[in-house]
Amino acid sequence: RGLPALRTEVCESVLDTKFRYRVLRHNGRRTRGISQKLQPLIAGRAPPSVQRAAMAEQQAAIAISPDGKTIATIAAARLTLHAGDGRTPARQYVPPRNGAAKRYGSVCWAPDASLVACGAADGSVTVWDVRKGVIRTTLPGSDPVKTVRFAADGAALWVATTTPDGAPRRTVRRLALDGTTNDVDADARGVSTLAPHPSSGDACAVASSRVRLVKGTERRTLPGAHATFVRCLAWTKDGRRVASSADAREILVHDCVSNSSETLRCAAPLLSLACFVRNDVVVCAAVLADGRVQLAGSEPDSTRTAVAVRHVAGDALVVARGDPPKCSREALKIEGDRVAGLVPKVAPAPAPEKPSKKKTKAPPVLGFASLSGDPLLEEARQQHAAKRQRLEASESGDASLGDRLAEMDALARRHEAGLRADAAARDAADSSRWGGPAAEGDAASLAKVLDQAARCGDDRLMDTVLRRTEPDVVEATLSRLPAASALPLLNNLAERLERRPRDAPRLVPWIQATLRHHAAHLANHPGARDALARLQHVVAERVHLLPKLLALQGKFDLLLRRAAAARAAPA
Repeated sequence: RGLPALRTEVCESVLDTKFRYRVLRHNGRRTRGISQKLQPLIAGRAPPSVQRAAMAEQQAAIAISPDGKTIATIAAARLTLHAGDGRTPARQYVPPRNGAAKRYGSVCWAPDASLVACGAADGSVTVWDVRKGVIRTTLPGSDPVKTVRFAADGAALWVATTTPDGAPRRTVRRLALDGTTNDVDADARGVSTLAPHPSSGDACAVASSRVRLVKGTERRTLPGAHATFVRCLAWTKDGRRVASSADAREILVHDCVSNSSETLRCAAPLLSLACFVRNDVVVCAAVLADGRVQLAGSEPDSTRTAVAVRHVAGDALVVARGDPPKCSREALKIEGDRVAGLVPKVAPAPAPEKPSKKKTKAPPVLGFASLSGDPLLEEARQQHAAKRQRLEASESGDASLGDRLAEMDALARRHEAGLRADAAARDAADSSRWGGPAAEGDAASLAKVLDQAARCGDDRLMDTVLRRTEPDVVEATLSRLPAASALPLLNNLAERLERRPRDAPRLVPWIQATLRHHAAHLANHPGARDALARLQHVVAERVHLLPKLLALQGKFDLLLRRAAAARAAPA
């Protein structure tokens, strides 16, 4: 402040979360004060404390399902499930009734991939039933949740917490889904992360700068330790070995049976860790801080888009890549009996197109007007042809340019007036027209259009059908709709209702008629459960404030009646 020619230069360090810092310079030299703490940033990287905070935040904010098909991410109070193939739209879950005040900090999957637990900054843990789209239970707490993990049996949760200023606490909590709570004194140094045992529901590995096993009142410290707090912890499937990593570029593999440890090296600090055994050899797969994937002891890959890794079974390794994340199954490079790394993926070269000798005919335009035989469109064609004939006749005479322009203007006004009159007459006759024999043909045409739009995902084509809200038209159309298109139509209607709730009066009749006419097909379809759960969740979110609004309206009515009675009473 007060220095001449002071300028501010913004240095951006793109870590796994987006932090921005400001460095003050005066005449090319750095000013004293708080900017001295940002000296490593000027050299091209953020301070280690900022890196650790950013990596820990991203590591806790993403989780791959046990089957490797779905990725769960959290942001503020929102849980989002991304399909691994990237084709199915993402599903979002937000707690009702002041749920937006929550701030999720950790997420994990149940062993059967039916539940997802989210730990919040207020100490509570929300367990979502992602198949039904509802909250299974909410477990209360007081301290901010740092790490939450499901036990092996899926009936309880292990939770590591921190103090309000971010220091890890020495106790961990074991929360049963029925509400039972058990506090376990795990490590006097504080628990930075934890990993439940893969086969025992009451055993857990907790980590500070060392790794300890906790089971009931028993405590056991494993050999090997780190210089700083552990950030990544992963078990092998057999439950014999557990791998840990801190801020350094090394992984410690602790053997619980032989009571020994082994050190593996990586190219950079770790963001996510998976551990498995192949031919009695421990293999650790890690996502590095720069987004590369590396098998410890081999060279990392060249892509920098990975955010999480999980070992599914056998040689199956699933990596979450990109934003939004997608599941990528990585193939292991085997040399003899050892794993030498990952097989690099080469994008297939596009096949050269063969020149076609014959002309390709353009596909016909499929629309509502062409299928239903719109009389208004035919009327417009006839008027346009008559207009051209009159213009040709006028051009053959000796009319001046002003006369021709006046005639063209009059023709245009008459044409627009005729179109408006025809549209008004058609709208006025809708109620009687759709109830007669003509409704059969129109409903058959609408059913064909609706079938094509549902199969192809054409929103514009579907809008031409959904604009009809007459009960007879809706019932006749859906009665002719093929059963195979019922589920795609229901998904599209649920998505529209979630995106634009004000269209509910127009969409709800179509949803009711779909469920009524195709209930038997939907009851036997394996994918109908998710669609109905999503629809139920959307409807419940929209109507949960209705009782409060009705109660408020009743209070206002009572006050108005009392005021009216007081005015009418004699003085």
